Amino acid sequence: LGDFIDNIDSQQLNLSLFKGEVLLENLSLKPNVLASLPLPFQLVVGTVGRIHVQIPWSKLNSAPLCIEVSDIFVLVRPKPSSEWSEQVELAALEESKKTQLETFDMIHSAT
Repeated sequence: LGDFIDNIDSQQLNLSLFKGEVLLENLSLKPNVLASLPLPFQLVVGTVGRIHVQIPWSKLNSAPLCIEVSDIFVLVRPKPSSEWSEQVELAALEESKKTQLETFDMIHSAT
């Protein structure tokens, strides 16, 4: 979460590890959270109202880990034309697709 969320403090965090629950509330997105994505806009402000994680400790191999993200608000503005190039964005998108395919192949070759 540290790559996306700014300054998490104990007021925002509710842990119940024995129950397998983590609750984070009222979070601020980092200003550069969208910078690595090939998008023609930038984040002005972003918040996440709630992230709820349920970890089935007794059934880790058979039950899913559930992550619920709710109340997302983002305000974006177009990138200045001097900072945006269609060719650069297309190249970044192509690299992102390549990375995702490599990750997919790695996961499926391990199973």
